[in-house]
Amino acid sequence: MNNTSNKTYYAGYGLFVDEEFGRTLFGENTPNFVLEQKGYELAVLEFKELPGDIQEKVQPAFRIYAARRNEGASMRLRVWELTPVQRKLADHWNYGDILYSREGFVSDIDPRAMEIDMITNNKIGNIVDGLNYDPYLNDKETVLGFAREAHRNLEGQRYGSKERM
Repeated sequence: MNNTSNKTYYAGYGLFVDEEFGRTLFGENTPNFVLEQKGYELAVLEFKELPGDIQEKVQPAFRIYAARRNEGASMRLRVWELTPVQRKLADHWNYGDILYSREGFVSDIDPRAMEIDMITNNKIGNIVDGLNYDPYLNDKETVLGFAREAHRNLEGQRYGSKERM
């Protein structure tokens, strides 16, 4: 879902809804805006619900947000205008190859094509209020430290480890 300038409009939730986190990860000047989107609900996945590939990399107290389709729900998102390298960083951060599938959509209030990472298993997770939630399920300073490391490595296309978060 790229526009003509080779940017992706990535609709983030969880940590990605927090502007401080996104600017730490992607860079201070990364354009973004907040959007309330109908048709999605937000769930919290506990450690035991995560695939083994993720469990091996994180602490047992680790939790993560996941979005899934629900026509009767709404979520607060922050849409980030990302370069291809920044998008790869978002994929890495979100365990994109293990937990999520990508879905395109067009918002009711913004005509640009956007992407959102969706969980494919609708039977796991506890539903939370998608419009009013704390983006940090894990220690904020630890998360921001990993984001700073990943940003420093962004130019070299090494994305940081997030090991033992």
